[in-house]
Amino acid sequence: LYRGKNNYQKIAYLVKTGSKILIYTSVLSGIVSYLLSEFIAVNIFHNPDLTIYLKIFSIGIPFYILATFYLGVLKGFEKIQWYSFILNILQNVSRVGILVFLIFLGLNANSIGYSYIISVILIFICAYLVCKIKIPEIFIKRGKNIPTNNASDKKALHSLFSYSWPLIFLGAVYSIMYWADSFVIGYYKDAFTVGIYNAAIPLCSILNISADLFAQAFVPLVTKEYSRGNTKVVGKISKQINKWIVIINLPIFIIMIFFQGAVINLFFGRE
Repeated sequence: LYRGKNNYQKIAYLVKTGSKILIYTSVLSGIVSYLLSEFIAVNIFHNPDLTIYLKIFSIGIPFYILATFYLGVLKGFEKIQWYSFILNILQNVSRVGILVFLIFLGLNANSIGYSYIISVILIFICAYLVCKIKIPEIFIKRGKNIPTNNASDKKALHSLFSYSWPLIFLGAVYSIMYWADSFVIGYYKDAFTVGIYNAAIPLCSILNISADLFAQAFVPLVTKEYSRGNTKVVGKISKQINKWIVIINLPIFIIMIFFQGAVINLFFGRE
């Protein structure tokens, strides 16, 4: 929105303020999660072996949140090639590569958690450095040449919160819907059944790839055009993207519906 208005001072202010808020809240969340890890593992999932994983993942919460934040900045500036490289290539390649290396060193099952943490830290560092190098204007510091406007800053921050706080509930509901199935299976069954179920889910998620590809550029692009009052352009872009998503997904959907046995066997074997 502010890019469409060429107001980079507001962008820099919101990036700085937003990152500070996320640092405080994510560190607090990580501490709470770490302290409750044993309780969650024993009383909810009835599996004490999960404690170490929850503790490891708790350490990664601040890095994951800040990585997501700076990846969002890259997407907002339409640096889609960097966004896609870090999220889709660097994340997966580093996670698998680190996992194989740690298993080779003899860490066994714990290597899964450590590979996750190391890759998340790597993604955070990479996203931050790319933002720093490719979008230096969002890190401008106010001094004599850039006056501070507290009233305007407060208004911008208020607008950000007014827009964002309802999305907290959307995010919470989405997380519940996304993880409720695995959570319930883990509670009533065991970790093995959760693993079987989560082998099938990624196959269904293939249908999300086309939407994700277009969404990376769609949201920042239409927001910028909307800030300029180009609602007709927004409408045309929306129709075109919806059409391409259907065209790409329809044959994949048909194959998965009518040949589900062959698809599962191809990726995971008969069992």
